[in-house]
Amino acid sequence: MDHVLARLLRERVLGYLDAVDAQGSAESRQVSAAWRALLGIHETTESGACRECGRRKARMCTVWRVACAYFTPEREPRLRG
Repeated sequence: MDHVLARLLRERVLGYLDAVDAQGSAESRQVSAAWRALLGIHETTESGACRECGRRKARMCTVWRVACAYFTPEREPRLRG
C-alpha cells in the first residue's frame, strides 16, 4: 500500500511541475527544473528508502514530504501573468 501511495504522490508532484513548465515563465521553468533535479537525487530505491537520505520505507524523506505538501494542491497551479 505504501508503494502505491508513494507512486501516486510522485505522479501528482511531477504533474504539478509539468503544469508549471507549460504555463510559466523562463524563471518558473528554471525553478521547476531545480526541483526535478533535487527530487531525482532523492528518488527511492526498490526497498523504499531514499537514495540520498537512506531513510527507510516507513516514511518519505524530508525533500519528498515538502514537495508533496507544496505541489499536490487541490486545484491546478495558477500563475500570475
